Amino acid sequence: MSNQDLCLSSANNCLNKIELLPLINDEIKNYIGKLSSHPIVKFCIDKTIPHVVLKDFAKLQFVDSTLWVPMLALIKDKIHSPKLLKAVKSNLLCEAGANGISHVSLCQQFIESLGITPRYGHALSFSEYSGHPLEIMTGIQDYPETVIAGWLLIAESLVPTLFKIFKMAFENISNIDLRYLDEHITVDADEHALWMYEAVEELLLNEHSFSEIMQGIDIGGRMILCIPDILYSKTIRILKLNS
Repeated sequence: MSNQDLCLSSANNCLNKIELLPLINDEIKNYIGKLSSHPIVKFCIDKTIPHVVLKDFAKLQFVDSTLWVPMLALIKDKIHSPKLLKAVKSNLLCEAGANGISHVSLCQQFIESLGITPRYGHALSFSEYSGHPLEIMTGIQDYPETVIAGWLLIAESLVPTLFKIFKMAFENISNIDLRYLDEHITVDADEHALWMYEAVEELLLNEHSFSEIMQGIDIGGRMILCIPDILYSKTIRILKLNS
């Protein structure tokens, strides 16, 4: 390939990024909008979500936190894109607490402040929450790395919004430890999402990657939205029974 051809190819790649990144941003904003307007938001603002439903949310997060690190480890061994690999490794170190307290420990302290015990003898109380996250953890490694990048990008972009919403429901509970939620509200938005965004930018240089990135965003977005969907359904059922 001549220097002229290389320059033209580079220019086309830059043009593709300029054209495609706004479409990716719009899709992320679309999912953030769906989450922000979810009917469970009103119950979180009014703090009328039943305590048992809040415990469901906490247990889901504990299962997720214990599976996130091994999931990232599985992903790490299957990808080759330099920036995506760097983002996954950095995320892995952060989640595991390589330079501070691990997110798993923060989540354990969060659920314990709600009176939930994850110790021996109580493990079965988490089993009903672990099936879907475990399937995700073992299944995502089989996706192409472009799909993985989109999946991780929307996960890191949506979690801060999800946690902001549910934090409102927890705030009036005495002695509640909200550091796990606070950490993800700040770190995921300011750091982890940026790492994934840079990885996606690099992957857009490859032909046909855009559709697979968008596929990953859609899969990840629907996965996160199912959490408030399920908890909303349980909330209105309990409130109706108690009315």
